[in-house]
Amino acid sequence: MLNSEWPTHILHSNIKDTDYCQEVFHYLISTYGDEWPNSFSQKDIFSHTDHKNPIFDKAQRYIESNVEQFFQNVFQTIPQHIIKTFATNHSNIGLHQHQGSLISGVFYVYCETGLLTLHDPRVNAQRGYPNELQKYFEPKKIAPKTGDIILFPSFLQHEVAFNTSKQPRIIMPFDVFGDQDHFG
Repeated sequence: MLNSEWPTHILHSNIKDTDYCQEVFHYLISTYGDEWPNSFSQKDIFSHTDHKNPIFDKAQRYIESNVEQFFQNVFQTIPQHIIKTFATNHSNIGLHQHQGSLISGVFYVYCETGLLTLHDPRVNAQRGYPNELQKYFEPKKIAPKTGDIILFPSFLQHEVAFNTSKQPRIIMPFDVFGDQDHFG
């Protein structure tokens, strides 16, 4: 019998509403300019009084439903959780992970270019394998487009390539935290 252990799940979907994405894009660009509510601000864009706006309601529901789908498909349960969502206009993000959260994700409000690269979480797992087997360990590269949402376990090392287009890349990154009373 062949078992497959320690899978790393990645959810990739699309909201399929370009008009809504355009509306949110224009709102974010005109509202934030150089002062984006990114993760350094620690102000959730959906709930903090400085940022809460009905324009985000559909994005919030979309993110929440995908988080619940991820939990249900991967863990067969939807535990108590808190989602912290931000917004940013960035050119690139180097290799990092989101320790302390359960799931991380990005909703791409507007995206022309910029590969998201997810790395094998098994550090040095490929060591000693011959060259013809190295493809098994290659990073997963995803070319997101406007309206995409991508979720993955927060322990996964990931990075985003430089935005080579003349257009901004507007995203809503988010992290999902567990309620300790329900996670033990």
